[in-house]
Amino acid sequence: MNDHYVVRHPRTGKPLSTGFQHRKARKYDSAEGPWLKAPLSSILGLARGEIPYINIEWNDSEMRLTQSDGVMGLPRLTGGQRHAANSVLLEVLNSDSTDLRCTALKAMPACAQRCSDGLFEILEDLLYDGEEVIRHAAAEALVFVAETHPSGVEDIVQDALRSPETVLREAGWKAMRMLADDWPERATELIDMMLREEDVDLRARSAKLLTRMHRHGSIATLDAIGWALQDENESVRAAAAPVLPKLASTTPRMTMIIIEQILFDECNEVQRNIIKALNRLNAMDAPRLSQLVVQAARHPAAGVRRSAAQLLIKVLGRDEARAMAHTLLRQETDESVQKILMDIGKDESLEGTERQRNRHLAPVDEAVDLNRIEPEEDRRQA
Repeated sequence: MNDHYVVRHPRTGKPLSTGFQHRKARKYDSAEGPWLKAPLSSILGLARGEIPYINIEWNDSEMRLTQSDGVMGLPRLTGGQRHAANSVLLEVLNSDSTDLRCTALKAMPACAQRCSDGLFEILEDLLYDGEEVIRHAAAEALVFVAETHPSGVEDIVQDALRSPETVLREAGWKAMRMLADDWPERATELIDMMLREEDVDLRARSAKLLTRMHRHGSIATLDAIGWALQDENESVRAAAAPVLPKLASTTPRMTMIIIEQILFDECNEVQRNIIKALNRLNAMDAPRLSQLVVQAARHPAAGVRRSAAQLLIKVLGRDEARAMAHTLLRQETDESVQKILMDIGKDESLEGTERQRNRHLAPVDEAVDLNRIEPEEDRRQA
């Protein structure tokens, strides 16, 4: 797939900020171990097996480094030596030794950051190796490589998600979670593909990932959210629904558009999150929000009507909410909703308690002390 499109200024050519950010991916260096003490000039020979061993001082004692230690030390080679390290790593990954191949898979993520030539192709083969221990090691490597090279292994991740083998499938989903956090544009593309699969579990687990991506707010992500919330399967819609309250805090107008499309969904989880989202929406687009709440107050589910009724004053104001409550009472059958509407529709100035009625009384004019009024001069006197 092509790299993410960069918006640039038409005159200067400099990248324009789109408000889209992703967390910087983790950098993998050589793992801690005695191989860090090996001389750089000896690592290639040790990893190839040309040097049988090297003696070093480690933790105040003498230690012997072998070929496995040389393989783990390959990520230390940078600059012009990184291509030689890559070649040696490929040789070890194709060796007959199970232990050496597992060690090479541990070193792969860090080596791939320096030179990845041929590594992803052999990683894909090792994921389906005949030895279970190799498949497990390859699955672990896939998770880390996906974070640093998402475009290089996205096809491999897709196949892993569809795998019947539990270890490989779970590694694929773990890689997807990392992509959703660090490379949401790549994750969105993969999620969009998974949402079109016939397997309900694939669609549901993909929809659940959308809750990790609500802050990014790209058009593609919002489209994927809308698609998942209108899936034919209830479990898929329920998995995507928790994104609505989060989306309401970051993209309120788009949230209202989505809610308009799914307002009368019969799924309880969807209904619950619609109400949560309506509570979090502000009055930026007051007419649309008011319309949504009034529509929700006519929902077939009593629980939705009850929650919507409690929002009437917030979105309509007291006077308009009172009039709407009287209108809704004509067709309301649930006693708990009727009580809420009756409380809203009550005119406190006439039907409230004495304290409530007093609040609506006009203020009394300041009392006048008649004794202090000076008599006007009698103008009839001559």
